[in-house]
Amino acid sequence: MNWLQKKLSTKFFANSTANYQKKYDSLYDKDRSKPPKGIVRRSKNVSVKVFNINADEENVLSVFYFENYKQQPDENTPVIIYFYGNSLSNKHPIHYSNYCSYLANKTNSIVIMVNCLQPPKHKFPTAHDNAVKAIKWVKETCPYWQISTDKIYVAGDILGANLGLSAVMNLKKTLKNINIAGMIFTDPIIDMSLSSSSFAKYSNSPTISKKDVQGYIDEYVQYKSQIFDKRLCISAERDLTKLPPALIITSEFSPMKDDAYLLKSKMEECSDSVFLYEQKNAYYSFIFERSARKKRTAEIFVREFIRNNDINFLKIISKKI
Repeated sequence: MNWLQKKLSTKFFANSTANYQKKYDSLYDKDRSKPPKGIVRRSKNVSVKVFNINADEENVLSVFYFENYKQQPDENTPVIIYFYGNSLSNKHPIHYSNYCSYLANKTNSIVIMVNCLQPPKHKFPTAHDNAVKAIKWVKETCPYWQISTDKIYVAGDILGANLGLSAVMNLKKTLKNINIAGMIFTDPIIDMSLSSSSFAKYSNSPTISKKDVQGYIDEYVQYKSQIFDKRLCISAERDLTKLPPALIITSEFSPMKDDAYLLKSKMEECSDSVFLYEQKNAYYSFIFERSARKKRTAEIFVREFIRNNDINFLKIISKKI
């Protein structure tokens, strides 16, 4: 990229960010205490149940179970365990609830959204331990729901992706019989130093800023050196072998874009079972928005990955879209 292209690119991002910020702010009340109006709507034919998966009344680890009640689940029904960023995002939690309902309907899956215990009350590694416990619970409970344990996918965005990936890596090392069909991560963070060039370039992104992410990390860790723990700083982990296939989604103006590409690169060193899709001219939240036509391609990849569980097939259709 020459100096003129770089200048034009920087100017475009600045102008685009200013326009998008106005649009984004208009979706919220002034105090952002209510969910935005522009997010995907909850699907009418999807029901939700809440399960508490521990006996501790003060620190309840709960999950939300989204199911299309018009379709009877069977052994071929996929299960998506979704870990959301929560405090990392300045969106209301219902944003993720609506999206999980939407995802269950679009993919004909059961979606289980995990409500990990959050900081500042619960410090590291509480949420990471919760993630491991939640995946184990789903595996043990699948027979009760009369569905197979062979089609379980782990998904998440931002720190939720970090929780999901860290939990899968932990379980792969400690349990030989744990079987995860695949992973779907949107803008994962695997380097808690936030020192990548995309965090520097898009630090003031309107949908999530570097300040938002840094604030969450500061609340979560008990002391600064914990950001280098391999459960948080997955970029420091050398062994990413035996991981399930992964679909990674990012966007052109996302601060987490470099982390997404770094995860892809590290996984490719061990296998070729990873596919990354970058949505051009878009921000982090594009996949959650109701009217974003751009998200249709990403949704095709998600749907086909869950249906076929074949990374090579995604690479083939990416050339035709």
